Amino acid sequence: HIGSLLSTVKMHFSALSDKIKGHEKQYNTATELLDQSVTEVRRISHNLVGGILMKFGLEQALKAIEANINSSQSSMNLEVQCHNLKDRLNAKTELTIYRICQELISNALKHAKANEMTLQITRDGKQMLLIAEDNGQGFDPKALKEGIGLNNIKSRVDSLNGTLNMDAAVGRGS
Repeated sequence: HIGSLLSTVKMHFSALSDKIKGHEKQYNTATELLDQSVTEVRRISHNLVGGILMKFGLEQALKAIEANINSSQSSMNLEVQCHNLKDRLNAKTELTIYRICQELISNALKHAKANEMTLQITRDGKQMLLIAEDNGQGFDPKALKEGIGLNNIKSRVDSLNGTLNMDAAVGRGS
């Protein structure tokens, strides 16, 4: 969330670049500091995620997100349901699924403006089923402009030889 906020600040800050005559040095310094902050937040985030996943596995890492979302000032309640995840997956698969879940949660918060979300992950042998549901504003899948987030989800699902199905409608959530 902090990374997203910093990126938004940078976007607004960049919009001022043509109005800084006489203050170019301060503007450039501030821009560099902002870039360094974004990089540092990303580094810390990746280190934390790696630690939780490596030590405790996918289920515990997702439960940590659930606890963080539900204990924060977030306007969304997240429920994570995991079935048959006691045995660890390989590290790459766990990280990929974790990143998909992060993106789904981020989309529900930022774009859908959902106040309820459920993530269900069920493992059945070598098969894995991930269902994400929210009560947000929904969207028309046919009119959807695919952004970076959705493209990231699709490429991660593809990397696991999976399929992605979207069921959404305006005003109904997804």
